[in-house]
Amino acid sequence: MYELIADYGLALVALLVFIGELGIPTGVPAEIALLLVGSQSIHSAPELIFGVLLVSLADLLGTTALNVASRTGGFRLLGLVYKHREEREKMAARWRARFRGHDTLAVFVMRLIPVLRMWSAVGTGLIRVPLRSYLIGAAPAALLWSGTPVVLGYLFRERINYFEHQYTLLTAIVLGLGVAGALVTVLGWWVQRGISTAAKMMRARFLVGGTAGIVALVHFANTARANHKAALIGAETIPPIVLAACLAVLAVVAAGLIWQAVHDVKLAVLAHESRQASLRVDPRSIVLWLGLIVMLAGVIAWTEMRYPTV
Repeated sequence: MYELIADYGLALVALLVFIGELGIPTGVPAEIALLLVGSQSIHSAPELIFGVLLVSLADLLGTTALNVASRTGGFRLLGLVYKHREEREKMAARWRARFRGHDTLAVFVMRLIPVLRMWSAVGTGLIRVPLRSYLIGAAPAALLWSGTPVVLGYLFRERINYFEHQYTLLTAIVLGLGVAGALVTVLGWWVQRGISTAAKMMRARFLVGGTAGIVALVHFANTARANHKAALIGAETIPPIVLAACLAVLAVVAAGLIWQAVHDVKLAVLAHESRQASLRVDPRSIVLWLGLIVMLAGVIAWTEMRYPTV
């Protein structure tokens, strides 16, 4: 890949972006190609501007072509499910109504979410979102999505060059970020599905608190293991009494956060099943939760600053 980009530069990467936006597998993560072309094929500010515009245009043309194909042939394929055109039109109108008049904003946001990028072109085409609205939303998203890696590659070319022979690592990083983005999207959708503000707050607190509890447990284990290794090589270690106190606090905080997370998710699920919009969040639980989060952050920050070798 490095050799191909070195030989063909921007033209090849723009073609890869265009093909990828059509939904055709290229075997090459576009983000990696954009990073590499920014670091290897762009050598001045004017070239950077031209490169960003070129790959952004390729992105926009590819997704627009897919959108147009979906709104024509794809809409006719819906006839397999909806036999009458009136039924298809009503279905499309119902979905467009869910955007509440914010078609452009919806397209812009979806085009910046990895797991939704391609499906946003297909879906908005099927429900006949106006092409003008799609273009207005997709254009700035294309500039951000395709232009940003090029700029980063140009600005941090020395660090990118370090990875040029570690293609597998770069691919793993990109795929990992994509999976993380998809997970965040799904979890955000789950929180938003809460029947009331209190239910949404409990779902969000469950996610944040549960994650913080796991972080506390991981830091607990890492601190104990790192302190033992430091003692073996004669480096500075955390005194046994201090270590025991820190680990005890971390254990209590982890247990408290996980217990609160389990309690929150039970209430959130119960409210969803019973459709109880009147669910309320106990202010005392908020104070307790925030206290545990602050305590966790304080212990981790103190141990990292006081004993950096551990």
